[in-house]
Parts: sequence; structure tokens; C-alpha cells
Amino acid sequence: LHDALPIYNACLSITVLPTEFALLSHLNPEYIFKLLTQFLFAFSPAMIYALARRILTPKAAFFAAFAFTAQTWFIEQMPALNRQEVGLLFFILVCITLFDSGLKQWQQRLLFGAFTVGVIVSHYSTAYVYVALLLLALLISYIATLVFRVPLVTRPRITLPKLLVCIALIIMWEGIITATGSTFNTFVGKVIDNAAQSFTEQSVSSGLSQLTFSNTSVNNNTNLLSVYRSAVASQPNVPNFHAYPAALTSGYVPRVVNDQFYTQSIAPPFVSSVILAIGKVSKILIVDLLSVIGLAILLWRLRSAEPSRREYTFLLLSTIPLLGGIIFLPIISQSYNTTRLFLQADILLAPASIMAFYVIVKKVHPPLRYSLPAGILVVFFWYSCGFMSQGLGGEATITLNQPGGRFDSYYVHEPEYAAALWLAANRTPTQPVYADAMAKPRLRSFAGMTTVANN
Repeated sequence: LHDALPIYNACLSITVLPTEFALLSHLNPEYIFKLLTQFLFAFSPAMIYALARRILTPKAAFFAAFAFTAQTWFIEQMPALNRQEVGLLFFILVCITLFDSGLKQWQQRLLFGAFTVGVIVSHYSTAYVYVALLLLALLISYIATLVFRVPLVTRPRITLPKLLVCIALIIMWEGIITATGSTFNTFVGKVIDNAAQSFTEQSVSSGLSQLTFSNTSVNNNTNLLSVYRSAVASQPNVPNFHAYPAALTSGYVPRVVNDQFYTQSIAPPFVSSVILAIGKVSKILIVDLLSVIGLAILLWRLRSAEPSRREYTFLLLSTIPLLGGIIFLPIISQSYNTTRLFLQADILLAPASIMAFYVIVKKVHPPLRYSLPAGILVVFFWYSCGFMSQGLGGEATITLNQPGGRFDSYYVHEPEYAAALWLAANRTPTQPVYADAMAKPRLRSFAGMTTVANN
């Protein structure tokens, strides 16, 4: 993978692990990623349940696991990100270990170290977020104790030595063993250089649109032209880049093409609009409002809470600055998808969200403490997975359809496979082959072309 994306060499989840699976199962390597890794990640809801049981009853913990599973990004995005799937499994195991009061100290330290190594060697971005959460949680615990006089946690599980161990392991793995740490340095440099863009009118507007799940007008000709010019300016620094003759491209202006498919509603427009609005409200309620209320309840009870719950609150609170940063500082979301960060944060947010649900329902109408959350979660699932828009009109989701350009981009078609084989057999090795970002992996996989010119 060195000629493709060197940072992927640091992900044993997509190098060594699938190779071992292929040797043991004798399956087609493609189905290792499509099938076996998905079976592994299917254990994550059960693991979320185990984590949620630290603060919730069994039924409420089940709802928390369901809320995590019902997220759009669990259904649609994760199956394409095998490296993050494995990394998140280890991250959940770290969280379970941290908050399991039944473990002896030596057991907890041993498991913490083992699972931390699993996170780091599985996925670099998940590891960075993990370390950032530990750092912020540690700082918050110090502030809570020194400033707000919150009782000191005896025998804390989130400690400075553990944070230092995590940082040392990342430096050892990415800086020394795999030599892939330059990506992180580049990311930090971009954030510093573009810090002035944070909390501008445009970034705040975009952030609020993301929080309310509104469609933002990001795919417009102005933004596309800006991205195009930036890409053209940076291409001369990219290895193996060969530009088209300037005379042929000087007048080219890119234009946005909407390749999104839309489904037809089986109900009258007014009925469809009302039901879809209810679905959207359920998503805002579960993802946004209840998460914030749950965090507020935990903070209100912080002084009287048991030590493990206080540390859970500190770790949960540390997700807020990370989510705020990626939402309101555009340069971060260009390097790491907002939804991928949210799904990792939701491992901690989902139990708090369901806890808030139970507290509110218990105050308002106790007999509905199970049926009401269950009903709203079902609506949330139907909306998030695309069933509602499929039947009531709206954007066709990739989970239920093969819509537009995404089908052309991600699915490997027979003509592409045949073309790659033909190129491998007939091309002049010294001549460059031009390919876009989606065609290059086909040429590497099927034609054995380790170096492909960027275009």
C-alpha cells in the first residue's frame, strides 16, 4: 500500500487482519471486507449494551444500543470503513474496561493496555480521537475538583499515566514502526493555518444546519470552483502528476451536476410531509436534545454520583468540544468526516440520551417509561435508515437503492475490470495512465499498477 496511501499501512485492520481471515477461511478477499468484518462490527450493539449497563437498567441499556445502531452512519457509512469498524470495537472495549468497577486494578490495567494497542493499530483517526477524549476528560476532572469542588475520585480509572502510555504507543507505532505520522502533522498545520475560519457566519450557519439535519447548500458552483482551483494549485506537488496541456484547459469551468435520485411518494404530499417531519423531529430529539439533557442531568448529579459515573460524565463531556470543533471549523471536517467522529462520540452519548428519556418520562407519565421511548426509537430508525423517504418521497439512500454517481463510483463494474486487465496486458509501461480517485484503486487491484498518474 506504500504507493497508494502510506497511512493505511498503519491500519492492521485492513492489512494483516483480512489476510489472516483469508488464509483461515479461504474466502474471496473481497468478501472478507464485505462479510466477515461486518459480522465483527455486528457485535458493537451488544458491546454498547454492556457499556450502557454501567448507568442504565437492562431495558434502558437495550434502547441505548438500539439508538446507536439506528444511526444513519452505522447503517450506511460504517460498512465501507472497515478500519474504523475494528477501531471502534476496541474503543468500546476500552470504555467498558474503564467503567467496570468489578475489575481488579491489575486486570483493568492489563485490558486497558491491550485494547488501547488494538485501537492504535486498527485506525489512526479513531486513536487520535480516543487520546483527545482522554486528555479532555483528564483536564475536566482537574477543573471539576479544583474549581467546582467536586469530590475527588478515589482510585481513578482515567489517569495521566494512562494518557501518557497512549501517546507513547501512538508515537512508537506511527512515528517509529510505520513512519506514517506525517499525516497528523499536516492536519495540525492545516487547523492552525485556518483557525480564523472558525465560528464565522458561514461556518456557524453550516454547523447549525448539520445539528438540525438540514440540507446545506454546499454543492454549489462557487464552492466547487474554489475546491477545483485549490486542487489545481496543489497538484504540481503531487508525485506522478502530469497536467493536461494548458491550452486545452485554460477556459474550463467546473459545474455542479446533481446525480441524486429521488423516490415517489405513495401517500398524498401533505401526509408525506407530516410523517417525514415527525421522523426528522425524532432524530433531532434522540441525537441532539436528549444527549444534551442527559449530559445536564449527569452534571447536576455529579457531586453525589459514584466515582465511575463521575468519570463517565467527564469523558462524555469531552465529546462536546470535539464535536463543536469539527462542526464549526470547516477545515477539520475536510480532513475527517463529521459523521465518523459523531458515531465514535455516540458510543458515550447514546446511554446519556436514553437516560434523559427515562428521567423525563418518569416525571411526566410513568406508565409510558418503556412504550414511549420504544415508539420514538422505531420512528427514528425508520427515518434514519431511509425507509420513510423510500415510501413517502425524498432522497434515495444508498442502503436501499443504487443511486446515481455513488453507484458508479463505489461499485466495481465488469467493464472496469476488463479495461484494467486490457491495460495491464497492452499498455506501454513508460507511459502514464490518467485516472481519477475512484479509478485508481481498480487499476492497482486488477492491473497491478502501483503508480498511476493523478488527474
